[in-house]
Amino acid sequence: MALTHICIIHDFDSISSDGLMHTSLSRLDVDICFVTRNQSLRIGSAVTRALEFSKHVHVIQLENDELEKEIATQCGAKVHLHSDWATAPEIASTIQGMIHSEQIIVISLDNDWRLSNLPLLYTSARTSPDVLLALKMDPANRRETPNEAILEADAHAYSEVIIQHAICSKHGLDAIANQDRNETPGDLSKQFRVLVIEVKSNAKRTNQQSLTSISGFSRLLYWMLESRHPLILFGIPGAIMFWVGFQMADQLVNIGGPHDTVGVGVALAAFAATLIGVFAITTSMILFVLSKQVERIQAEFSATMES
Repeated sequence: MALTHICIIHDFDSISSDGLMHTSLSRLDVDICFVTRNQSLRIGSAVTRALEFSKHVHVIQLENDELEKEIATQCGAKVHLHSDWATAPEIASTIQGMIHSEQIIVISLDNDWRLSNLPLLYTSARTSPDVLLALKMDPANRRETPNEAILEADAHAYSEVIIQHAICSKHGLDAIANQDRNETPGDLSKQFRVLVIEVKSNAKRTNQQSLTSISGFSRLLYWMLESRHPLILFGIPGAIMFWVGFQMADQLVNIGGPHDTVGVGVALAAFAATLIGVFAITTSMILFVLSKQVERIQAEFSATMES
């Protein structure tokens, strides 16, 4: 997703270099909130990823979806149903009573947002102003041509745009909650540092999949990758099946008399047992190597986050 138009509005010059240098290098304490509408397909992966950055993850449902709620709750998020207008002031009013941190990241979980954007948002939260809004224009409500280079802060009311994501301080969120849906970010008090950007929707739509809504074989494969001891879970049964198949084949070879005394089913069973045994042994070795690679990547990621 390309960030195309950038406009810094009132009092941004008041940001001093001392304020930027004062940002702590330690892990940032932030709440992460997903605003969703029928996103049971992706909510599990999104919440699981967000919990790597924050202990407080919230899901604001714009429509009641029991499957989505169940998945999000099982993954560790707190789910709330929003029944008011789906514009920034109303959503901010719903969120403000549940946050635990001085900083909050709000994400509209839709087809335009990618899970890979979350680390960048988390990093941006360290130096973001009081209110950072990333807007998606509704083509039906555009006041300017699509090639407009700059967005003015008061050019679009909240009701005319869709907010793709936002990074706000606690006081900034409270200020938005006190606004009306027909007001603009430019109507905020001059004491707040506000940054507004526009993001373009992805032209190409791709089918999204998550760990919660994939094929049975993919779930089995993921479970196999998560197994702590694939050599035990698959290697030992594979070795047993291979031994059984080998013994059956050996007995078939040693049978005397005409060949038609050997049933086709017995021969196929011997062949299948041997084949399954070889496949299971091979799979166990592959999964063992992959699990070691996953552990190494996770260790490198954790070390990077801690630094």
